[in-house]
Formats: sequence, structure tokens, C-alpha cells
Amino acid sequence: MSTLARYVLSLPGIRTVASKFQGMYVSVVDSECRKLGLYYDDLLNEYLDDHRRALDMLPEEEKVMREKRIRRAMDLQLKKTYLHPDLQKDVDVWHPYIRSRLPLVRKQIIEEQAYKRLNDGSALCAGAKMNWSWRQFVIIAGSSMAPNDKVKFLSSQQAD
Repeated sequence: MSTLARYVLSLPGIRTVASKFQGMYVSVVDSECRKLGLYYDDLLNEYLDDHRRALDMLPEEEKVMREKRIRRAMDLQLKKTYLHPDLQKDVDVWHPYIRSRLPLVRKQIIEEQAYKRLNDGSALCAGAKMNWSWRQFVIIAGSSMAPNDKVKFLSSQQAD
């Protein structure tokens, strides 16, 4: 959260107003998704990298069901109609089939970025991966050197 947002929320009475708007937003999204037979996760932007990866992780059956829900919603919107009220009751709008996978996907993205940073400009020395950044060597796990050898190796490299 930004500094401005923290400041605004610290003002007296703002949190109460914000929580009321949050409740209204949730109820409107819930009712509109029910009318069209959508889950909230169907509304997420699939062109964001982490959402795209989460969608790729879905089982094929879940992908097909998602596509059917979206097509049905577009059809209902074009016809300016809504789902039958009996069917609306069966819709679990807040089923987190994508949002539940996002923490894992974000962790994978962070690991991939860290791996790329470690391997850019890295050198192999005695079985250890070394990272050149900031003129310091950082030993990454997997080294075959003993701890005392690592310290000697690092101090001799930094002296150069």
C-alpha cells in the first residue's frame, strides 16, 4: 500500500466509510456474477503474466468449464437476459480456482527471476556458482569446497 493510501486511511472515519464501500462493492459483484453465472476468478485479467501461468496450471476440464461460463455470460449480455433464479442460487461466485494458485505462481516467478540474476555474469569455480555483482562473490549452495576454503577463496578474490 502506498504512503498516500496509508495516510488517507489513518484519517478519522475513513476506514468506516471504506469498509462500507467495500461491502457494497462485494454485494454488487456477487449479484452481477450470479446473474450471469460467472465466478469472480473469471473476471481476472488473463493477460497478466501470473494469471496466465495460473490458467495454464488448471486441469483441462476446469479450463473448458471456465470458457463455457464466459461464453454463456457473453450470450446472456447480448440477449439482455439473466440466468434463471434457480440456477443463480447454484453459482459459487467466490470459488477461488485461480486465486488459490497465484501464491505458487508468484513464488515460481520470483525464483525464476532470482535464477536469471544469479546466472547473468556468473562463473563456475571448483563446483560452486559465483555471482559477480558489486565486485563481490557470493557462494550459492552446491559447492564442494569446505567452509574454510570458501572464506580463503573469497578473501583472495576480493583482494584482487
